[in-house]
Formats: sequence, C-alpha cells, structure tokens
Amino acid sequence: MGRAIDLDALKKYIKKTDLTAVERGALLQAISNMPTLTPQNEPLTLEQLREMDGQPVWDSSLRCWGIVKSEKDGDVFLQTKSGEFGLDPLGRVKIYRRPPEGEA
Repeated sequence: MGRAIDLDALKKYIKKTDLTAVERGALLQAISNMPTLTPQNEPLTLEQLREMDGQPVWDSSLRCWGIVKSEKDGDVFLQTKSGEFGLDPLGRVKIYRRPPEGEA
C-alpha cells in the first residue's frame, strides 16, 4: 500500500529547491494529478461511531446512508429516511464510512 503525502508540505519543500519555475510547475502539476489513496473501508466499531456524531455512514443491512447520532450516555443511533435505529453494541450490523465495493 502507498504512503500518504502532505501536499502542502511538499509544495513548500519544492519551492525551496534549485528547480526552475517551469520545472517546479511541471512537478507540482504531476503531483496534483496523481491519484489519492483511498482509506480502507473496514466496518466501524461502536467506539469509532461514538466519535462520528452528525456524520454520514453506510448501513449494510438497510443498504442505505444514515447520519450517526451519538448520545452523551454512549448510546449510538443511526438516523435514516426510514427512521432512527439504535446500533447493536455487539456489532452484528455492519456500518461503513462508504458502501463496500458493489453494494451501493
């Protein structure tokens, strides 16, 4: 797997090199056009979901998007167009950051 690069830090570094303006421009353009790394899409843990209050997630059982609602007491709910559902503390329902390949 590739390694993430901080593009802003790299741009600052490149500006300090002995490259000509044309070479710097070409290099920065090439870097900007490179594909980005896509984070892995593992099922989210209840702890991760507790930290995602207000963020969209994919419910694999309902096959739809929902918004995480995290309560102060630690309970986590998923708000969807069908209603609000409490999330299973045992993690039997798989919730993802985005739909798994071929599921959306």
